[in-house]
Order: sequence, then C-alpha cells, then structure tokens
Amino acid sequence: NPVGSGARAMGMGGAFISVADDATAASWNPAGLIQLERPELSIVGSSLFRIESFHSSTHPEIAGDNRSLSNDLNYFSIACPFTVHGKNLVASVNYQRLYDFHRKLSFPYEHSGSVMPGIDFNINVNIQYMQQGGVGAVGTALAFQITPTFSLGATFNVWMGEPLGDHGWKNSYGSSGTGTVTVFGVPHPTSVTVNETDDFTSLSGYNANIGFLWNANSRLAIGGVIKTPFTASLQHNYSFSSQVTYPPSQSTITTSTREHLTFPLSYGLGASWRFSDALTVGLDVY
Repeated sequence: NPVGSGARAMGMGGAFISVADDATAASWNPAGLIQLERPELSIVGSSLFRIESFHSSTHPEIAGDNRSLSNDLNYFSIACPFTVHGKNLVASVNYQRLYDFHRKLSFPYEHSGSVMPGIDFNINVNIQYMQQGGVGAVGTALAFQITPTFSLGATFNVWMGEPLGDHGWKNSYGSSGTGTVTVFGVPHPTSVTVNETDDFTSLSGYNANIGFLWNANSRLAIGGVIKTPFTASLQHNYSFSSQVTYPPSQSTITTSTREHLTFPLSYGLGASWRFSDALTVGLDVY
C-alpha cells in the first residue's frame, strides 16, 4: 500500500490525510503528527492470503486454485513531541513496507504442436512460479505548529529492498516434464527442464512527503500531502537454463545490469468532520 499504513486508517477506508492523529501519520500526512501529546510507539503487522483461480477453454489442465500466504511487519514508528520557543514540534522515525510481491503458482500445462511439417511434439510439464520480497522505506519526520490551528510536516524517506537489507524481490520460474517428439511418424521420448530467475537487489532511492493540516474549527479538518517524485536504482540479476534430452540441447544465460525505476509525483487532499469523540467521517482524493 504505497499511500499509507495502519489498521485504523484502513478501517476508515484509507481516508486518513486530514485525520492522521497517531504515529502512522508520517506515512499519510506528517503534519498530523503535531496532534500527538505524548510519546507514541506504533507497530503494525499485515497478513495477506491470496487465492487465484485459473480456467482455460484451450488448456483445461490448468484449472484449479493457487494459494499463497505471507505475514510481514507493515509499519513501525516512534514519535516524540517537544517544544522549542513555545512552539510545539513532533519528531519521529518510521519504517513502512510499501509493496509486497509474495505470490505462488503451481499447475500442469500441455505443450503440443508442430515444429515443421513432419515433426510434432507433445510434452506435459508442471510449472512452478514463485515471487517473494518487497519494497519498504525508512523515514524521519518532523511536524511543527505554525499557528494553534495550522501545522506543517515533512518526512524524508530512504527506499530500500525488503526486508531491511540488500534484498529486494525475486521471481523464480521452473518447468519440467516429459513427452514425445514425433519425427515423420517415429516417436522419440524426451524430457524438458527450464529454470529462470529474476533477482532484483540493492534498491535505493530517496523522496519526501510534505503535508499540511488545518483545523478549520472544532469539527472540520482539512489536510493535504505531496510525495515527491524520484528515480530509484537497483541491481537486476537474471539467469536462465534449459535442458532437452531429444533432440539433445542445453543452454545457459546469465546477465547482471543496473536498472532504474521512476516513481511519479503523487498528492492527496482530505477533509474530515468530527461528529463526536466516537465518530469521525473522512473523505480523501489521492
């Protein structure tokens, strides 16, 4: 979730830019941190259970469900309010998991066709696909009070691979099976093995979240946030290997390149109305 984190914010449908009154504010609107009156620790966990169902009229053998489960630290922060020359400030350090790539697929697949007139093939393979890892950011945030009803805040983010370390995310594809190659009516048994890996590591990038919060009155609050664009660099290591018993062949490819990911400018505006201490309604456009 590249917008923000926290179970409470998700419980409000993600309309949290003008609310942002807990330690997850640095990911939504850092100006909202000014509402904290005492030190606060925030720990957010996430659990993702995905079911993907496949059906095909041309390849009915792939029909079935694929399930994957992942549990991760979604957000962590420590925020501390203080005063300077009579002005309220709040500082925090934060970690946010922004993108999750966990996925797992396994299904049979039938390859059949003709290479050229007189040469046909039919091979049944089992395909295994796995994707794991993610992208997160470590940030430091500061909110300061301009007037009793208006505050500004900023978060400086260092983007990196997930978990905290050198790794980013990895895709692994494997295919293996047996079948026949028929050459002018004569069948020949064959087996095929293919392995392919895309490993994205050492991701690094920097950007900032800049926000404001205006308490127009005791019930209405308006907030806005801008997340600056940036280009992240990462290492892409690719490997491919295949082996066929008939006709006998094998190949291996390995490459390593430095690549870039461009993240665009994003921004949001939110408004909330506090009916009481127990009920707040919010709306965000992001």
